[in-house]
Amino acid sequence: MVSSGAGRVISVVKANYGRLDKRRCSRGRSRAQLTCLLPPVFTPHISIHRCNGKRRCNLKASNSVFGDPCRGTYKYLEVDFNGRKKRVTCEGKTAKLRCGAGRVISVVKANYGRLDGKKCSRGRSRAQLGNVRCKNPAKKVAQRCNGKRRCNLRASNSVFGDPCRGTYKYLEVDFVCKSEVTCEGKTAKLRCGAGKVISVVKANYGRLDGKKCSRGRSRAQLGNVRCKNPAKKVAQRCNGKRRCNLRASNSVFGDPCRGTYKYLEVDFVCKSE
Repeated sequence: MVSSGAGRVISVVKANYGRLDKRRCSRGRSRAQLTCLLPPVFTPHISIHRCNGKRRCNLKASNSVFGDPCRGTYKYLEVDFNGRKKRVTCEGKTAKLRCGAGRVISVVKANYGRLDGKKCSRGRSRAQLGNVRCKNPAKKVAQRCNGKRRCNLRASNSVFGDPCRGTYKYLEVDFVCKSEVTCEGKTAKLRCGAGKVISVVKANYGRLDGKKCSRGRSRAQLGNVRCKNPAKKVAQRCNGKRRCNLRASNSVFGDPCRGTYKYLEVDFVCKSE
């Protein structure tokens, strides 16, 4: 079962049906059943047709659903997903997007207008609510908020323009909270609030994605997306501290893939002292 918390819906990042690891789902299995280690294959129909936009989703990990990528191997289904948040802010009010410690905002979609007659309808006339085809993609939300932990944005014509005069509008934003990413050569700054300390969940220094930290880089520097290098030093240096700075560099973590432009990705939580 894939499940998201209250007030959130599933947004699948990637999924794989096969085997990438000999240890997972290995109990009671023979060596022959665990040897076919395939490169990861994103399985798009999982996310698009079955789970995205839902709070809960059941999926059977079987060959009848996904086909058999390696006969004779005992496989497993691995799904990486974010709990997508939705914020609706009535015209004239301020949208407040928030992510927890170690996470930053990534806008999935945003619209300033009206696509529904019920949202933000209290005390409004029929004339103000009748136009439910007022679609106006609000690109400024991503421009102003992506990569930040907190972002306030006023739902107003002065910010987004007036796509439908006379209609009472609202700003609707779907976003996810992603792990903080620090490009090679920059400094990662992990922070927790008063009475809380850092606890690293996982960290990687390398490259598992062609898009992150890609600006101004050549294809050759971005082509290796299998550069996995668990960065244990992050936990060693930062766990138990309120603040921690760490340089994303080969001098700190070694060079797991020469010629590749890397980044440090850290997923952490803030725990009570």
